[in-house]
Amino acid sequence: QSQERLDALVTKLAQSSLAKLRCPSRTWEPGRDEEVWGRAPAEDANFARRLAVDEAVLWSVALGYKIPKLRALLRTGLLQEPGGRLAALLMHEKVEDVTFLRTNAFRLMQLHRFHLAAALFLLSASVDEAARVVANRLQDLQLALVVARRHREVVATLLNDRLSELPEDADPWLVFLLAFHAGNTELCRAASLRTGRDDCPRCSGTCLRPALGCSAELGKVAETVLTRR
Repeated sequence: QSQERLDALVTKLAQSSLAKLRCPSRTWEPGRDEEVWGRAPAEDANFARRLAVDEAVLWSVALGYKIPKLRALLRTGLLQEPGGRLAALLMHEKVEDVTFLRTNAFRLMQLHRFHLAAALFLLSASVDEAARVVANRLQDLQLALVVARRHREVVATLLNDRLSELPEDADPWLVFLLAFHAGNTELCRAASLRTGRDDCPRCSGTCLRPALGCSAELGKVAETVLTRR
């Protein structure tokens, strides 16, 4: 059921990203188009368009689109971007060759077109590399988990990497949640046994933080979910 919900979410986000591109006759208007193109600098319409197209391609590929569907989108004009490099790539005779896709993905990373690079890695069945590009270069762990949602081993690696980066005094609830979804039962149990902050006014040192409850509550949660697993 959770997999179906994630797939439904990706479908909506892919549709939304394509909807942002359905305005070929419009000219760049900073006040209005900042909302359409998201993070792109308002003063650079070309960059904004390129970023929007790259994001749309990534979401489409994450949804399951292959080269034929991307070419169909290209023919509608939705994927037109300054310079026409994407069009040249998609229409290239070797575009379905894994080596060709990976070579261009690495080149796109050098150009800082990380969304499109991740999309090419996905098309070449290099899910691990696609997820790492998103997690490390785009600094978006949540998107990386969505991209790798059908590959539990990739998800586990991403989460374990993030766990290794956390400080020793990291929030035990956060550690527990990351470890649980990474399948790291031993770390789940260790996190559930940790005490909270010494300065907590509610539980005399056992409270993790008022908004999340206390360490005793985390212990109960851990016992319940780990027993079910």
